[in-house]
Amino acid sequence: MQEVLREVRKVMGPDKKVAIFWDNARIHRATIVRELASTPEIDIELVWNVPYRPDLAGIEVSGHPFVLLVFFFLRFTGVSSRDSIRRQ
Repeated sequence: MQEVLREVRKVMGPDKKVAIFWDNARIHRATIVRELASTPEIDIELVWNVPYRPDLAGIEVSGHPFVLLVFFFLRFTGVSSRDSIRRQ
């Protein structure tokens, strides 16, 4: 990931503001990656995506009948995540 940050900075040039929108993979959140991104040499803002929520991703329910059944069950019962299932 360090090489990716260095290459992005090289391609974009030293004067442009740069932000990278990343998922929550461990490799993207590593301390060394965050520290390098914030150095004056690299100066790239890291923006994190929200945690994965299949109940909010429409594409997740588009194909499989079982997934559709679960999706509609969760919607009609007001359950919005695994955490709320655990609390009930």
